[in-house]
Amino acid sequence: MGKARVAPPKHVSVPRLELSAAVLAVRLGNTILTMIDFRVDGVYYWTDSTTVLRYIRNDQARYQTFVANRVSMIREGSDQKEWSYVNSGENPADDATRSKQSERWKKGPEFLLKEECFWPTEPAQMSDGVEGLKVKREIRPTGTRGYQIISFRIGMDISLAETVVVQVTQRVDYELEIESLENGGTIRDSSSLRRLKPILRNGLLCVGGAWERLIGTVRRVLDIVLGTQKLDYEGLCTLFCEVEATVNSRPLTVVTSDNRDPVPLTPNKLLNMADSPVGCDVAIGGHSKQRWKQVQHMAEQFWARWKREYLLGLQKRQKWLKERRNVRVGDIVLMVKENEASCHWPLARVVQTKVGKDGLVRTVTVRREGKEYDRPLSKLILILEEETDLMGVTER
Repeated sequence: MGKARVAPPKHVSVPRLELSAAVLAVRLGNTILTMIDFRVDGVYYWTDSTTVLRYIRNDQARYQTFVANRVSMIREGSDQKEWSYVNSGENPADDATRSKQSERWKKGPEFLLKEECFWPTEPAQMSDGVEGLKVKREIRPTGTRGYQIISFRIGMDISLAETVVVQVTQRVDYELEIESLENGGTIRDSSSLRRLKPILRNGLLCVGGAWERLIGTVRRVLDIVLGTQKLDYEGLCTLFCEVEATVNSRPLTVVTSDNRDPVPLTPNKLLNMADSPVGCDVAIGGHSKQRWKQVQHMAEQFWARWKREYLLGLQKRQKWLKERRNVRVGDIVLMVKENEASCHWPLARVVQTKVGKDGLVRTVTVRREGKEYDRPLSKLILILEEETDLMGVTER
């Protein structure tokens, strides 16, 4: 007796699908046990998912609702000792999911006909991996500002545990990308990681590109702005704070989905719950005032130079490597202006597109603060496509 199911249309991560398959196996096994009228000495469940085995055997970790409910079903309907590992090559269940006709789907894998000593063995890292997931955190309140993790207790080296956690997390969201790189392939064009030039390093998915370029741009502009200027320690710290606020003011995406003006989501908003760090009004005079003006002038120079280089980098990244979608009504764009106030990034919404003779959009009308402007695409940078607006985004 065999059974297989098709994955649902809504995206579900592979570990969750494998966990659901384990629940199906337990239900099927219990159904068979209630239908037969002879004694059974033992029941064996097999899975090629080491993640599922860790779920079943870990009695100390707390899981999310989806995982917790299915682990509970598995433990109620079977014993942990009944579960064993089988590699994918010897797992007949894969034949059903791949529409592959084979005799082992009807008769079972060949190793079941051999002595138990010839059965598949678990990967070496399984023995350490189970303990590695048993991470306990001691959390203590810190006044009115929430809670702080003050210590970790872990059953394996903390650096190895961190690697395991990152690997599992990356597999959930970027399984196709990781498999492609493991097989010597390239990242598919539709992947959100394609422009970041990801590589596999010690089993971890590492990206470079955008963040490395950002750091390089900041250092390059700072070298120019500082030049031969002389600053004391306080002045240099103040300048670095201004630079930090400038860099963290850049828009990552938007947080509105209606027809009002888009509100940018910036690193400053994520870090400080505000669009920019809170300043203070302090009366200064004499030599201190002159030093303050010097720092402010350098900060304005940094803003002008860094913004120009940063926007140029964004425009280069958005050049068409192949035929892509046209800009559409509803897209959120960043308007490129020369003399914009410091840390000010004017976002607008596309309300009309104008198609050229080649069928491509060359000019658009955007709305910002109740006014409409005609702008060529060379003066705009796409921030968020209309169909991926945050309020309508679907899980991937």
